[in-house]
Amino acid sequence: MRRYGTLLCALLMLAGGGGCLAQSYAERLGWKAGDRVLLIHADDAGMSLASTLGAIACLKDGVVTSTSVMMPCPWVPMMVDYLKQHPEVDAGLHLALTAEHENYRWGPVAGVSAVPGLANPAGYLWDNNTEVTQHATADEVEREIRAQIDRALALGMKPTHIDTHMGTLVARPDYTERYVKVAIEKGLCMMAFARLESGDIPAAVRPRYEQMLKAVWEAGIPVVDCMIDDPYGATVDQKKDKYKAILQNLKPGINYLLVHCAVPSAEQVYLQGLSAASRWTADWQCMLDPEIKQLIKDQGIILTNWRELKERRQRAG
Repeated sequence: MRRYGTLLCALLMLAGGGGCLAQSYAERLGWKAGDRVLLIHADDAGMSLASTLGAIACLKDGVVTSTSVMMPCPWVPMMVDYLKQHPEVDAGLHLALTAEHENYRWGPVAGVSAVPGLANPAGYLWDNNTEVTQHATADEVEREIRAQIDRALALGMKPTHIDTHMGTLVARPDYTERYVKVAIEKGLCMMAFARLESGDIPAAVRPRYEQMLKAVWEAGIPVVDCMIDDPYGATVDQKKDKYKAILQNLKPGINYLLVHCAVPSAEQVYLQGLSAASRWTADWQCMLDPEIKQLIKDQGIILTNWRELKERRQRAG
């Protein structure tokens, strides 16, 4: 997931690298200078039963403020049913153009005949970005993005935003252009960040994507000041310590914290292996932990979601 965040930031970062903006996006959206605003986002809802139950639990009883759903995956109806019963929940689409698990696969929503370059010989989505970029055109990518949005709407979901599974939509510049195009056309928030907490990017890639970031903002879509990757940790205690450090050292502005929550299950271990499944279970435990919730309160951190960011962006004019 760290590679995913780095790719995304590399494509959408402002010139100037990791330095602070003269005026944060939090200030542009009406918060005070010095306010520390945090959006805690759970990826991969709908992908497995474990990730769906994990996201629901952390939205309901934990500190997670937003989630995104993978439309090609089998547990989408369960997640959408929950969202219909809880329309206040902030949920978007985790646009999936890959199916990375060896024996647990899904195909394109648009259908293989409509997007042949996105499908492997068996009709499933490719399992990695290299295969996607070698086979799929930007037209096919846009067609699949639209099909996933259309499926969500047909199911009665009202997505607040779109983002990208495994970073595929930022793996090629022409893919990213279609990603931005659809977000603007549909009036959906998308993941756009001024900086990444964990590092900088080469100066050579900044100018082109500075223009894209400006276009996103000027189209009325909010931009986040900083993305914080899901921190690596092999145990619950290690993860909890890292989340506590993140909260205690959170910088002013709008911060986006990416997490992956899954309840303990043999299913998740089978899909990911024991190590990765344990990290997702650790996220689930941390996001439900009363100590984490209290620390957010004690630190004076303001929790937000994409719906509020969009409303504030509209008021900002």
